[in-house]
Amino acid sequence: MLEPLGVAIHAVKLAKPRMLERVAVLGCGPIGLLIIQVLKAIGAGEVLACDPLPHRRAMAERIGADRVGETAADLIEWSKGGCPLVLEATNSPFGFRDAVTATRIGGRIVLVGIPDGDIYTLPAADARRRGLNIKFARRMGDVYPLAIEFLAAGKVDVRSIVTHRIGLEETPGVLTALAENAPGYVKVLVDLKRT
Repeated sequence: MLEPLGVAIHAVKLAKPRMLERVAVLGCGPIGLLIIQVLKAIGAGEVLACDPLPHRRAMAERIGADRVGETAADLIEWSKGGCPLVLEATNSPFGFRDAVTATRIGGRIVLVGIPDGDIYTLPAADARRRGLNIKFARRMGDVYPLAIEFLAAGKVDVRSIVTHRIGLEETPGVLTALAENAPGYVKVLVDLKRT
């Protein structure tokens, strides 16, 4: 669990949220959920989040997001036109587009998610007109010591996003469930001692 936490910490470090700044998080899978926890731990302001899956939205609320909606349109409405900082953690080819629309003029975006098909769909004019600063996060950087510190100090709870612990023989069925966005699955740990 240190690796996904490290990805979240690295993304937030790239984002450089300001104290009490409103932040939007697109995508409430394991990385998005950990980003929410890291943002709250370092003193970000209101954290708005969205995800199309109801069980992920419910988990985002449980772990500390202030408001959670289904789409970026909810974030735009709540922020009255866009947030100053948006972290995108989806697998959608439209994640970049949605991050742009959820960001106010002159805002900042950090793209963390990896889009299905390895291609983003983005109307370029909207991003240019907003004058956005955009960064791409690549993996986790050198943050293992900080991830360990966050866990040891109780600043984040990685166990809160684990929905299943399975044995190796259960892996094919669970991978299928995850690929199909089956309700209730967020982070699954494979325990080689379980058989």
